[in-house]
Amino acid sequence: MRKKIQSFNIHSPTVMGRRQFMIRTGGAGLGLSGLASTIANMTMMGEATAAPGGAGMSDYKALICLFLNGGCDSNNLLIPINDHPGRANYDVDRQFVAVPEADISAAGTVLNVKEVNGDTYTTNVYGLHPECQFMANRFNAGQLAMIANCGTLAVPIAPGVSQDEYKSLTKPIQLFSHSDQVNEWFSSIPQNPFISGWAGRIANLFENAPYPGQGINQDGVSSMLMSAAGNSDLLVSPGGGVPQYAVSTSGAVSLESYGTNYSSALSGGVYRTNDTGRRLNAIEGITNFEHDHVIEQGHNDVMKSARDNEGTIGAATAEADAIATPVGVNAPTGRHLDDIFLNVYNDRVGTSFGSTSSLPKDIRELLMICKMIAGRNCLGNNRQIFFFNKGGFDNHSNINDNLPGLLRDVDIMVEAFMQSMQAIADVQADFDVNMATLFEGSDFNRTWTPNSSGTDHAWGTHVFCCGGAVEEAVAPGGSPSNLKIHGYFPELAVNGANDVPGNNNRGRWVPQISTDQYYGRLAKWFGVSSSDLTTIFPNLNHGFDDPLTLEELDFLSLT
Repeated sequence: MRKKIQSFNIHSPTVMGRRQFMIRTGGAGLGLSGLASTIANMTMMGEATAAPGGAGMSDYKALICLFLNGGCDSNNLLIPINDHPGRANYDVDRQFVAVPEADISAAGTVLNVKEVNGDTYTTNVYGLHPECQFMANRFNAGQLAMIANCGTLAVPIAPGVSQDEYKSLTKPIQLFSHSDQVNEWFSSIPQNPFISGWAGRIANLFENAPYPGQGINQDGVSSMLMSAAGNSDLLVSPGGGVPQYAVSTSGAVSLESYGTNYSSALSGGVYRTNDTGRRLNAIEGITNFEHDHVIEQGHNDVMKSARDNEGTIGAATAEADAIATPVGVNAPTGRHLDDIFLNVYNDRVGTSFGSTSSLPKDIRELLMICKMIAGRNCLGNNRQIFFFNKGGFDNHSNINDNLPGLLRDVDIMVEAFMQSMQAIADVQADFDVNMATLFEGSDFNRTWTPNSSGTDHAWGTHVFCCGGAVEEAVAPGGSPSNLKIHGYFPELAVNGANDVPGNNNRGRWVPQISTDQYYGRLAKWFGVSSSDLTTIFPNLNHGFDDPLTLEELDFLSLT
């Protein structure tokens, strides 16, 4: 197995103290203050001194996390319609933020669901927001699942729990706080201060016996943890044992002041004959010296690793950009991933952008992740976890102006991702669409009743998951035209069975599906053994139903 080492990203989007920095980077011992001007744009990645390649990817799987920063009002993402028992309350309680039922029908975002928590109806009783047209189509095709009322929980909290019993139960730290709840979605241990992310714990597990013996990431030359949105706490492994790597929307981040066009490896072995090229030639010559001082040698090792990483990511991007070239005789012709993203965006928004550089940054983040999946053979990992996010969901005001555009972009992301996975599968024989799963999370839901012009912090939320491995969500005894919502849809009533006990809660749903259960299903699909699930998600030992056998969570195939 090739050894992997750590490098650093000193440009994290999150300001943190020394202790937090050391936790999130594994406490590695390079002095950073003197390196700032040299490695200003460097990020975390495993050692890339070995040639990219590695084993075949027949067992490849990728998890892609889309996090909606700010707390998405999912009460207006998954909406009751027709004779759903909560529709009347929806119109009355949501007031001016309620989405008219006619708008859902006109947009074609009605879901083929005739079942609510076991009760069946003659009409479809759910719709998605009118801006989620692609998502509705994917849901109705059995390629996207909705999981209702999911959130951070330390122990199960039954519907209708009394206020006194509720007060006695262990609950997440600082409920309704953005920063705390984001960290708790990432750690999935909400009753404790942040130490590591659950994705980082999976990576740590896969780096140790018996998983290497099963062939997971033995030939990887890069980290299995990759972010397109700066360092993420989701990807923090215990003790920094598996470093994460942050890739930019244009690929690897070059050393400051040099750029990708001055690398001897990327320019045919010849440096550009200008001052920038000469400086790079000198710097690379200096870094080839061996030093006795540990910090000086560490500085050189990080510099050399960055140059190698640049080549690895560049090779993966180049492989992705070549997928439109037919492979073999009579092979189907694929489509460039850039064109897929541009076409989906332009068709949906009515623009005529000719370059992906015009697309919103978060959409370009997903595009780069899709390229890393297409170029996975260069990275060499059989398992890969990616992270990106979309901000703007903290709509205490102007929710009617802001939320539609935000959800439209999420809708575009889902469709572009699904089309890209199919395009890759069309031209790469060792890839299938069921190898990549995109899943969503957010800080929390918003209050059921609005404030003067928006909604406020709440708790249990509705999330989605999409990809080829998503099970066709057929209701018991139903057919593909009678699909189901996973989880347990809440009673839509202030002070109802699912509201947080107490006064003036305004409809803050107590989650009935924990993040541990939601992620547990994803982790099992990803390759974590059943016996190791409680190592990754220790709260599963606290009385939660088994996410692998719970019918309400069969949204992802485990075979």
